[in-house]
Amino acid sequence: MAILLGVLLGHFYPTIAVRMEIVGKTFVDIIKLFIGPIIFLTIAIGIGAIGDRAEVRCQSQGSAFGADPFSSSSKRRTMAAASP
Repeated sequence: MAILLGVLLGHFYPTIAVRMEIVGKTFVDIIKLFIGPIIFLTIAIGIGAIGDRAEVRCQSQGSAFGADPFSSSSKRRTMAAASP
């Protein structure tokens, strides 16, 4: 929609479109300003999350919330404790 409005503005009112060029260039410059930090933070947080997952897995024996009550190993322990 915005592209169509820009084309129409440039076709019917070229002097106004030329004066508005600074708006488009400023917008692109702002986007370029944010791309570097976003990419860096995405990679850094992703690398940090890899270490957190390994630690959580080691502490909880495979489940993110502690012992999994529905796993077969916990059922075996329960059944073994219940049998005489």
